Amino acid sequence: MSSPAVIYHSVEPEANRSTYTEFNTVDFVINTDRNLIRNSVRIEGKLKVLPDGATRAVFADRVHLNKRIGAHALIESSRVSVGNGNIIENIKTDYPRFVHMAQSATMSPDDYYAGSQLCELKAPSTDAAIAYACGKSERHTGGGAQTFDDIGFHSNHLFVLIECPVIYRWLVLVMK
Repeated sequence: MSSPAVIYHSVEPEANRSTYTEFNTVDFVINTDRNLIRNSVRIEGKLKVLPDGATRAVFADRVHLNKRIGAHALIESSRVSVGNGNIIENIKTDYPRFVHMAQSATMSPDDYYAGSQLCELKAPSTDAAIAYACGKSERHTGGGAQTFDDIGFHSNHLFVLIECPVIYRWLVLVMK
């Protein structure tokens, strides 16, 4: 007996924008008649840090996301509802604080070297977190200034859709 095929989905935010800034609200609506696979919902995006609103962060600015929470710092709150709007989870504020407490209780400093942590922009040191905020370095062959690009991330956020022990099918949420 073979297992059922996995079907991949991608969902764009309802009010899709080319960039998101502080205090923007992002809503994802998932309409499917299939189940989701546990731990399969993730948010993907590219991060560009502009401390003054116009210029990319540089290492000397010492701007960074908390090294233990990484991309989870980009979400303040979350609400998950199913069916006819029945709310099954509502984290009104302090989602990053919740993640920080969970990470502090379950992770050692060496765990942050794992690829599953690095892709969420979690870092083993504050200097590594600062480097993430500066962006991804393009190959520098000498001559001229080094250039940086937006750094990509994907994050399995700690929503009920991630932690629920029910068998789910795959879903990928894409945040650009």
